[in-house]
Amino acid sequence: ASVLSGGAPLAGWSPVADADGARLANGWPAGAVLAADAREWPVEIKGVRAGGALLNRSRFPALHGDGLDTPNWLFAQAWSVPGNASAPGRHAAWIGIDGAKLRPPPRARADPLSALLGAYTHVLGCGEADVNSQLTKVVAVRNGSATAPPSALPSALPVPPSAAAQDGPALQVLFRNTFTLHQRFFLENVGWALSPGHFFHDEAAGVLYAWPADAAQRAALMGGEAVVPVLDRLVDLNGSSHVVVSNLTFADTTYYADGFWDGPAMQPSDAAVRLSDCHDVTVEACNFLASCGGHAVAVGNASRDCAIVGNLVDGVGQGGVVLYGKDSATPLPPNPKRGTAGGNNSQPRRVNVAHNVMQDLGRVLVHVAGVALRSASGCVVAHNRVQRCPRYGLQADSFYTTQNSLDNVFEFNILADTNRLTTDTGAIEMLGSGNPGLCGNGSAGWFTNNTVRFNNISHTVGSSSSDGSHVCVHGAGGPPGSCRGLVWGVYLDGGMSGATVHGNVIGATLHGAVFDNAGGNNSITNNVFVGGAGSSVLMNFGTAGGPANPDPVSGVVPSRDIAGSTVKRNIFYFGAGMGADGGVAGRAAAVASMVPWQDEELKNNGSNFNLFFAEEFDAAAVPLFPGGRNLTSWRAGKAPPPLLRCADGARASLVLSEDCSWAWELRADGDEAGVRLAPSAATVAARPFAAGVVVSIDCEGDWAHCSDPAGARTRVCMDAPHGALPVRNQAWSLGADATLRQLGGGACLQVCVRGGDVGGCNGKAGSILQLAACTGADNQRWSLGNGTALRPLGSASKGLCASPPPQAPFSSGADEHSIVADPLFVNPLRGDFRVAAGSPALKLGFEPIPPIEAPTARCAGGVSCLAMALRAVSTSGRSSDVLQM
Repeated sequence: ASVLSGGAPLAGWSPVADADGARLANGWPAGAVLAADAREWPVEIKGVRAGGALLNRSRFPALHGDGLDTPNWLFAQAWSVPGNASAPGRHAAWIGIDGAKLRPPPRARADPLSALLGAYTHVLGCGEADVNSQLTKVVAVRNGSATAPPSALPSALPVPPSAAAQDGPALQVLFRNTFTLHQRFFLENVGWALSPGHFFHDEAAGVLYAWPADAAQRAALMGGEAVVPVLDRLVDLNGSSHVVVSNLTFADTTYYADGFWDGPAMQPSDAAVRLSDCHDVTVEACNFLASCGGHAVAVGNASRDCAIVGNLVDGVGQGGVVLYGKDSATPLPPNPKRGTAGGNNSQPRRVNVAHNVMQDLGRVLVHVAGVALRSASGCVVAHNRVQRCPRYGLQADSFYTTQNSLDNVFEFNILADTNRLTTDTGAIEMLGSGNPGLCGNGSAGWFTNNTVRFNNISHTVGSSSSDGSHVCVHGAGGPPGSCRGLVWGVYLDGGMSGATVHGNVIGATLHGAVFDNAGGNNSITNNVFVGGAGSSVLMNFGTAGGPANPDPVSGVVPSRDIAGSTVKRNIFYFGAGMGADGGVAGRAAAVASMVPWQDEELKNNGSNFNLFFAEEFDAAAVPLFPGGRNLTSWRAGKAPPPLLRCADGARASLVLSEDCSWAWELRADGDEAGVRLAPSAATVAARPFAAGVVVSIDCEGDWAHCSDPAGARTRVCMDAPHGALPVRNQAWSLGADATLRQLGGGACLQVCVRGGDVGGCNGKAGSILQLAACTGADNQRWSLGNGTALRPLGSASKGLCASPPPQAPFSSGADEHSIVADPLFVNPLRGDFRVAAGSPALKLGFEPIPPIEAPTARCAGGVSCLAMALRAVSTSGRSSDVLQM
């Protein structure tokens, strides 16, 4: 057995002299700090190991507690200048800093702001607060209008202007994306912030300073046991087959990714072991220790049939295992100092990641996961224990129309204490990146066939900041309204579709158990959802897509369509702490929506055979469902959807139909030069949702379109009557030649007919109605009486009638066969959610969840895996001895 180290010894440490300028400038106590000459070191120093102990880079504010709450952070001030978000690559930005927060030791002689030149900002949030991260060097500082140096930027990157109205201290950085005001950040590699257990690399002077935490660290440094990372990878396999990497311990790697969307995975992807275009390669029974600055393993570029099994990943700088099959649209050019091989947009396939322990991840960069599939297919991620992560436990992302992640299975994993530093996230996240109707296996949309089954998810934390003063951790720590609770157990985001979530035990931590956001055709079945005082929403839906569902306040039309999901045979359990009223102000919800509820979120009768139970309130009486409905009113039925109108886009166009029950009448409405065409009184009586609309012309954003006598760039659709407008787009005239002329531009209504059998334009049922220059052609002639159907006279359309497009079918209600009853868990207070033999859930078709098991690490609970693994190798020769299967 061997330890593979990517570092090299750095010797020659000596105490910093009392009269040393650096000690005086930074205010270090006499005799506390050691220094070593690093002028010839080949790379920037980002880590130091002293024997079995890891020294961290000095930071400000100093680490407080577990690093999550408010004292750990600074906040971007109002005079920040985010830079040009549309510029390619990195661009210049100013991060405003509250000068009063810069508190060097009282004895420090250096100006605390000027001393930040060359330090790093670790900004938590790029483009969206609290979501991603970026680690970027300070290239200039200013205090008011004074900038030092005048510009340390390449000439191609202009210095943004000062925000003079509220100008203050600011740090200039090269930022990959824009950032928002009040985003939180901390500073790294700050000389005057050096404290015990940390190091500071003065790159300009070529000196490495370390302040040992104790006598053992001091002896290790002085005794020649200091190791500093040089290499970013230790095993690099390209095009290899039938290779086994086994029983090795990996330590001391550096990193080059700087955070958000960086590297071939379009997120951090440095790794100690890299596989590219490999076949049948196994990485097993290895340790990846806290001195590794990147991931444990990266698999990319069409690698297939590989396995990552039985490894320990502890305290590494980034994530556990990353699979990448998606590169950026404009890849960065090859650069040895960047350290990452370019991706070629070829997915890894059939990779097995199983029986690993991954814990305390993201020590360097936050936007990572225990296992991340950044476009990969046919993979199995099973029996892993992932705990204490800054963001995801498991992640599978699709890039619709280009690189979909399909046919993956996440099963029998145990995930705990994930999303400790971020929000808008989930312990398991599956992301779509576009219209889910375009997602699929090549033959059908709305179907990724990704499966999340038999996982145990608990304590999904969530941290956020929105007021520039406080950080909320798990919903606490900020004033009312300042905490973003966007954290779920399973997060189907960005239009994810065709996924199955089955047989999981999910503690609905912070916001909810499952979030189905802007996608659909997902199956949520046979799960146990556990709610409590701080986690009251169990099944959550996001933005319903498409023009039929504009935001009721802003009027913004979502860009995606949705397809309803299925929620069946689940147990919704509200544990202790909710109160008799169902939680604080009735916050408990079995089914809820982040936006006003829309019935399209569920398939017809898509929620059924579920069991609801609460320990402290009546789950039948409390309104646990959208619209303030309890179970009885939820069952009573959903109103039919509103009539599609012009704002709903092309799908709202009038069509030909075999249903001739729609009757119409020409209504003068005071317009002497024309009349309005509207549903008849009898039609409105039978269809109340058809009240108050008339046949209109959608000018598609420009009144000139409706003035075109050829009818170009218009649609025939329904809309509310309006008063005087620049164009009379609701006025019609029935001529003696049986044409219906639109008086806004003089074009005529016709049935869409093209050569060949073109669906929607062949004169048959489903063909749209449109405007065209009046020619009196067969497809422009109509039969219409007062209160009769509107029938085309063309021979191709006989027996058909004009009507609005087909409406979604009426639903008879939801959860018709669901019940309220005690599920008879074995021991819910101790987290045992197995159901007893007589559970009423079994009668609904709920199937017992099989045992969910994963290995543990003997070095959990504060025991140093780094020291234990190195000791195990030196004594037994087996690095795998730190894993307990």
